[in-house]
Parts: sequence; structure tokens; C-alpha cells
Amino acid sequence: DDDYKEIVREFDEEIVLNAHTNADSLTLSLWDFGGQDVFYSMHHIFLTKTGIYLIVFDMREVLRRRRRKAARKYLLFWLRSKRLHAPDAPVLLIGTFRAECESQIPQVNKF
Repeated sequence: DDDYKEIVREFDEEIVLNAHTNADSLTLSLWDFGGQDVFYSMHHIFLTKTGIYLIVFDMREVLRRRRRKAARKYLLFWLRSKRLHAPDAPVLLIGTFRAECESQIPQVNKF
């Protein structure tokens, strides 16, 4: 809906324009953990209760029979870490490569 997009755009512009004078401004920090095992022991330092978490994963890995177990382990690690360190913080699961997985989408429910 175009009206909705216009409202969102105006809202976003207002936040940016007024951020330097507004005491309630937003501070944004982005951390990309990349998933390397060697850094797992340090993740808890950066996981806060006030964060909003995005867990990005390759949907092809979830659907590939040979990679499904490893993909599930990866997702569960991040979901459990988030639950342990920030149980009430919101989390968004973002699957990439959807177009390449269109024919296999019904299998996701079996995951």
C-alpha cells in the first residue's frame, strides 16, 4: 500500500532529522558474528537484553539432506544463545536464497 510506505518514509526521515536534538534518540550497533566456532566463547559479551536479533541462515542448507543436521545445529546454537543471554528480546529468522528453494518450500515444515 503506497500510503503506508509514505507514512513509514516520513517517520524514518523525522527520526533521522531529529536524532541530534532528541534525548530519546536511537543508538544502533550492528555485530556480525559470522558463525566461526573460534569466536563462540566471546558471543555472550555482545548479546544484550535490549537487542533485536537477526539470525540469518542459508535456506538451501536446511533443505539439503546431507547438510540438514549441520544447519539445524547452527540455528539451534544461535537460538539457544539468544534465549540464554536475552530471553525476552525479539528475534527474526531470515532465510536467504528463497528463489532457489521455491520448489522445496513444503519440506521446511518437516524441519
